[in-house]
Amino acid sequence: MPVAIPIQLALGEDPEPRTVITAVAEVAGTLEALADEGVAHRDIKPDNLFKLNDQWVIGDFGLVTYPDKDPRTEHGRKLGPTDYMAPEMRHDADNATPGPADVWALAKTLWVLLTSETLPLPGTHRASEPAHTLRERVTFTFAAELDRLLEQATQIAPHDRVSISAMARELQACLADPPEARTAAGIAELRARAAALTAISRQAVTDGRNRRTLAADSWNELAKIVYDAGTELGEALSFEVRAGESGYEASAMFGRPPFSPFDGYGSACLLLPPGEAQPNVEVIVAAAMRLLRDDGIAEIAALLRVDRIHVGKGVHDPHDVWAKAYRDIPLASAQAANTLAGIRAGLANGFEEAMKLSISILADGGTAHGLRRGDS
Repeated sequence: MPVAIPIQLALGEDPEPRTVITAVAEVAGTLEALADEGVAHRDIKPDNLFKLNDQWVIGDFGLVTYPDKDPRTEHGRKLGPTDYMAPEMRHDADNATPGPADVWALAKTLWVLLTSETLPLPGTHRASEPAHTLRERVTFTFAAELDRLLEQATQIAPHDRVSISAMARELQACLADPPEARTAAGIAELRARAAALTAISRQAVTDGRNRRTLAADSWNELAKIVYDAGTELGEALSFEVRAGESGYEASAMFGRPPFSPFDGYGSACLLLPPGEAQPNVEVIVAAAMRLLRDDGIAEIAALLRVDRIHVGKGVHDPHDVWAKAYRDIPLASAQAANTLAGIRAGLANGFEEAMKLSISILADGGTAHGLRRGDS
């Protein structure tokens, strides 16, 4: 029968950061799946993590909580390891929300495994403090983004912490190739990386101003992707390129959530056959971003649309060649860098189909009804 190996023994001395993050990302995915069922472990620490059959698993479910379980702690038994225990668990473990406590403990575990320290430092991980920051201790491309993640995961108030789902997504994103290593990476992705790497110096600015600056920088990067894609496609079609209506088409993909007091941005390129007062086709490249919360969590959407216009009837027949909305993206994160890369690739990959559809409409004079994918 296979024997589970303790995680620190399985990782070995001085493990590669990527190996550690791969292991913890898998554990985070397990905790996310458990959380979806209302289950929380409440005793996450290196001693309870193992490698079994090439998988990273969680052990010791003695303190697990689940629906319909008596929430009271067994008399005389200490709940969880003190060094990895969230503040609310120390204060009132029976009434503490267990999900955020698992996030705290996993963040402390990740720091210990990456730094090879015996125990985690107490309190919130401060990305700006040399004693805490991973950039002072490990060589890893996304160390700055991990520092930001650990700070979000160890906020004192449980409701201020990142969710286990968001933590799992960010850890997986940190395993992707960084923008500076991708030959196809553009200025926008590199700016996002620079924003993460200079986040510590920006903390000297007031929190409110810093967050607004971060949002504006992120938006500028997204708007440049729209402009570059619109210009390139316009040149390929020999269409005129004009400013669109502030990305309305993309922002429509956000739906109607509760009112958010934070910033929203939009940009669009409108591509039209030159010299026609009433063209029968237009192509739209659009993107939008909305800051959902003051901690830099945003929605981002983009699309490439070909619109057949039935001249004289005022009827539009739009076809979205490519459209995608990204939810709950932390700005200046690995997820944000990957999102911008995905938008750039999605727009570029849709050029051929957009051109075929536009040519089809131009060829038949706009008399045909309906657009079909792959028309030529």
